[in-house]
Amino acid sequence: MYKILPLIMLLVFFSACYSKRHNAGIYSYDISEQNIIESREILLTSLFVATSHVPEGVKIYIGGFDKEKSYLSKEARKKISDFAADTLIYEDYSIIIEGHADISEINPDELSEKRADAVKKALIKSGLDKDRIESIGVGASRPAAEGVTEKEKRKNRRAVIEAELW
Repeated sequence: MYKILPLIMLLVFFSACYSKRHNAGIYSYDISEQNIIESREILLTSLFVATSHVPEGVKIYIGGFDKEKSYLSKEARKKISDFAADTLIYEDYSIIIEGHADISEINPDELSEKRADAVKKALIKSGLDKDRIESIGVGASRPAAEGVTEKEKRKNRRAVIEAELW
């Protein structure tokens, strides 16, 4: 279907540019600037759709949570907002958000749930359907870095957005 669409749109483009008028038994072609502009927009849109690759899945990492905190930084909110804007073009999607914590934090299971919920709220605020988003906290069970330095611990204080788009 997507391979045939550009050809169909090309035909639409030419037919819109050259509209036939019957004028005393003689056909003449009227090329109006408005017809050409509208037809070009249709053609470019259809070519974009036909050649665009629709990803099957997307994984976004939201990191940098402060120790014992679940609030989102300005950079994280921007990243989430951009992700939501890109996701809104798809009719069907499902999103799972995993919240993570590092082992040195107090009550990592509860904190990881709060981080996942914070990301979920930001996605909903950005326009995504709340019924298509699931958030879970996995605590410190899946560390991104195995270490004791603050830099390594910070890598574990994160949320991961996994989206399936179709």
